[in-house]
Amino acid sequence: MRKAEKYSCIMSAVLLFCCADTYTWNNRKEPRGYFNGILNNYALEDSVKTFFKSGGGALSSRSFTLTSNVTDIPKTLYIVNVSGGMLKVDGAAVTSGSEVPLNRSKFSVTCVFEPEIGATTTYRMIFRIKDLGGWTGSATVVTLRAFKNIPPTAAFTATKGENGKYTFDASASYDGDKRFGGTIATYDYVITGTKSKKFSTRQSRFENYGFPRLGNYTVSLRVTDSDGDQSNAVTKVIAVE
Repeated sequence: MRKAEKYSCIMSAVLLFCCADTYTWNNRKEPRGYFNGILNNYALEDSVKTFFKSGGGALSSRSFTLTSNVTDIPKTLYIVNVSGGMLKVDGAAVTSGSEVPLNRSKFSVTCVFEPEIGATTTYRMIFRIKDLGGWTGSATVVTLRAFKNIPPTAAFTATKGENGKYTFDASASYDGDKRFGGTIATYDYVITGTKSKKFSTRQSRFENYGFPRLGNYTVSLRVTDSDGDQSNAVTKVIAVE
């Protein structure tokens, strides 16, 4: 391709999100560029995920797509920089300097980034489109801020009602990284007397539990957060008279 026919390429990065994480979308305008000798205004959209959990749960990887707006020429996706984890493009691992072939019918790829487990850090990946003549388009930067998941904390009260049955209220339990979208997913009780009984609920309040007979019972609670981490057990002894 001759220099007079220099063009500018655009890629957009779109993050596929799930669960309770929070996303921030930033748009910025790039300078004017030329496409086949014609002055053209164009925009580069960055999809920036401000944070996600790393380690301890199911959210230890993040997926996003890269799509080129140039569909009528042979080209490659050029990975300028990726560090601090593993990046796979359409299932194949890539590193800084890798090139992924694209063509007229293939101009979008799926990326999966697996961070260093348990790390709290910022990951920054840079991509460009390159044609067969070596011209490269504007850089697309994908930035991910990862936070190590904080386990939840369990707390509950046991209150005897007028009917002699008990209400367990675990609404004081909390997820340590609530500000990052974490929530309590399940409340797991173990009640030990002459025999042990286990039950699990997704509600913070469990009402009308009847102990089978008089005596002392040990009630333990563990809570599990939305990322799969479990709290330490908190225990109360209840004297049923």
